[in-house]
Amino acid sequence: MLVRPLRGLVYALGALALSCTSVKEAVRPPAPVAAVVPPSAPAATPASAALTSGLVFSVEPADAEVFIDGRSLGRASDLPGGGLVPLPSGLYQVSLKRAGYATWRAEVAVRAASEPIRVTLVRK
Repeated sequence: MLVRPLRGLVYALGALALSCTSVKEAVRPPAPVAAVVPPSAPAATPASAALTSGLVFSVEPADAEVFIDGRSLGRASDLPGGGLVPLPSGLYQVSLKRAGYATWRAEVAVRAASEPIRVTLVRK
């Protein structure tokens, strides 16, 4: 009749082992996660990301002055890259001014792609 006490001891040891395992797992800190960047892929920087988004101006008359957030960028016809002004995503105050024409103003949201701005100024 020694089998019954041993069977009870085996069950008790099994239960103890299971409870110890679950405590160890609960206390164990999570493994650190490392970011893996392939060496052939260049790291994205905010400056390079900004080059893919922005505002593309098509303005009549072409010599109207472009302002973004109150800062002059010069004439629309002189903007480099076919009128593209690279900007990171965000909200901008845009205005176009030329003597003899009504000033055009808008609040423009720039997202991940370039946003076209097509404006024909109206004579005063």
